[in-house]
Amino acid sequence: MKERILSSPIVVDLERVKWVTKVYRETEGKPIGPAMRAALAIQETFRNYPIWIDDEEVLVGHISSKREGLGQPVYVEMSIYLNEILIPYYFYRSEEKLREVFPEGIGSLSPEALKWYTRISEEEYKLLKEEIVPYWRDRTIGALMRREWEKAGLLGEPLKEKRETFLAAVQTTYDLLAPVVPMQGHTIIGLRKVLQLGFNGIIKQAREQLERFRREFMEGKIDKNTYEKAEDFLRAVEVSAQAAIEFAERYAKLAEEVASKTTDEERRKELLEIAERMRHVPANPPRNFIEALQAIWFTQVAISIAHGGNQLIMGGPGRVDQLLYPYYRQDIEAGRLTPDQALELIMEYLCNWRRSLTQART
Repeated sequence: MKERILSSPIVVDLERVKWVTKVYRETEGKPIGPAMRAALAIQETFRNYPIWIDDEEVLVGHISSKREGLGQPVYVEMSIYLNEILIPYYFYRSEEKLREVFPEGIGSLSPEALKWYTRISEEEYKLLKEEIVPYWRDRTIGALMRREWEKAGLLGEPLKEKRETFLAAVQTTYDLLAPVVPMQGHTIIGLRKVLQLGFNGIIKQAREQLERFRREFMEGKIDKNTYEKAEDFLRAVEVSAQAAIEFAERYAKLAEEVASKTTDEERRKELLEIAERMRHVPANPPRNFIEALQAIWFTQVAISIAHGGNQLIMGGPGRVDQLLYPYYRQDIEAGRLTPDQALELIMEYLCNWRRSLTQART
């Protein structure tokens, strides 16, 4: 597993962008809140995201939609000025031109790594050129911020790059005020709540909170604007959590499908156990160590796809040792798990985590 990760090429992964763009285009101008709009994009992405289960896997879930390489979901809502969008857009199948402009690569990306950014399919290039870039050019957070700065008279004079940088190569200018960067990263996600409640419990919590806001609105304790914002957010929580549960169900069905075709009885047993696990977590609180580890990893996968991997969020898990120890101790004491079995599962988890970090570094 480790060797496959280390030998995999970097690839551009536009799968998330495709479905997010579809939903935002369809909901353009409709009376729908921003939180629900994002939730519907998550739901559509999870329903269509390509999935697979590798032969040796026990913990399932992949952040990239491409099996053949290391890719990351792109957070196009932030900006179209991202390597994963602009390099394939301007240097499509032009590896030699890219090497001329960037003989030493870009940042931590070597020329050898950069070349893979030019090798998107004709279908992907058409998607970028005809849909993604035209739609998002004036709709990203960066574009919205720039317009607001311009209205307030806060924009400085454009600074044209004199060096041969990427932005210079594509004839783009910097604004002197501030860049737009993915500030949603560097956070620790709420895995403890997933383990304690499961996503079904989170849905229940959101519904209870919404009912409380509804009562307070009817009693005149909060105004209409406050209630509508709360309603938009809490209904979006429900849609997003349910989408994650449905995403896990897709893996359960796939595991059963693969199990039905294998002649290896031991692997067939593993696959059926995977299917049973994915129907229980992360929808519900885990019952043992392996379910807890699967719930943690799958939540990281789901949130990384939902937010876009280039935000460096990558489902930051925090203190996994503290989260997992109660399940480990319980299973050890009950004789359901040995230290060696736990170690193997943790090593698989770390391989998955390494793969996600490799994608983040692209």
